Amino acid sequence: MNLEQNLQKIGLSEKESALYLAGLQTGPATMQELVNGSHLKRATVYELIDGLKEKGLIKTILKGKRKIYIAEDPQNIFPLIRQKENILHNIMGQLLSIQSHAGKKPSVRIYKGIEGIKEIYEDMLSKRADYIEVLSTKLPDEKIMGYWGGEYVDRRIKRGNHVRVIAPDIPFYQDLKSKDKFALRQTKLIPAQNFPFKNEMFAYNGKVAFITQEGDDSLGLVIESADIFETMNIMLNYFWSTI
Repeated sequence: MNLEQNLQKIGLSEKESALYLAGLQTGPATMQELVNGSHLKRATVYELIDGLKEKGLIKTILKGKRKIYIAEDPQNIFPLIRQKENILHNIMGQLLSIQSHAGKKPSVRIYKGIEGIKEIYEDMLSKRADYIEVLSTKLPDEKIMGYWGGEYVDRRIKRGNHVRVIAPDIPFYQDLKSKDKFALRQTKLIPAQNFPFKNEMFAYNGKVAFITQEGDDSLGLVIESADIFETMNIMLNYFWSTI
């Protein structure tokens, strides 16, 4: 990669790079000498001079009646880069705000299979936040049981995420409830015959998730929407308070 290409990488245009290098090579030069050295049109050189002056890379002096152009010390490029860094630091907050706002646009994602379901659970662990869930009358699939009942719970506890669970009143979840105090969990049991939910429901991190476990045919749906999350969260909290 030649010098012109490297100068372009730090912010000079192709023609600015050619003109600055010509100025360094010729030393103090007339306009015509810069035109000859840079192989640019005279009108183009006139246009570029002011920009390079603002960047601190070219200065002019008068020698008699003639204007002489001198390429400044290459060390002047460092302040130019620092100036750009300062500008970036000043606008970074605004850029992050734009990104955050864009991230809040509603989205829907579908996850398939055991690995897809694991991705949803991993997403729940991605932030330090408490959440609420409703579990299904279908027990966790045996292909995910080790992860769901072991690794996932252990990492959730280390993360400090407290969960409130609404589960059917069956032996499996009765046993789960008996271990609540060791698992940062509070479980409420409901009559399975009155609430025969066939899928799990979660409200977490501004998202709503639905999971139905069918082994390799398991399916998960995650909706990221502030309005839908708020509605589901209100419903699940109301459900929790009435049990």
